[in-house]
Amino acid sequence: MKNQFSNFQQGDSRKLYKSVTTQIFSLPDDYSLFVGHNYDGIGETTVAEEKQWNPRLSKSEEEFVEIMKNLNLAPPKQIDRAVPANLVDGDI
Repeated sequence: MKNQFSNFQQGDSRKLYKSVTTQIFSLPDDYSLFVGHNYDGIGETTVAEEKQWNPRLSKSEEEFVEIMKNLNLAPPKQIDRAVPANLVDGDI
């Protein structure tokens, strides 16, 4: 079964993987990254830590796409408000 959010806001797992690996992972390893979607209380990491330890992005592109396709996440609670707002510059 295809993840119902695989095209969330016109998203694409391959584009996401390529964007992170070519843009963020091209930064120096000691650069700090401030986490926006972590629910374990981790607010800061580094490029090197993400390259090595990120459970999805430390995989190959094919593995990443397969993981994302099979997440089967519940719909976000505010999706009906968030998508239209994000599509017009994030203003709610």
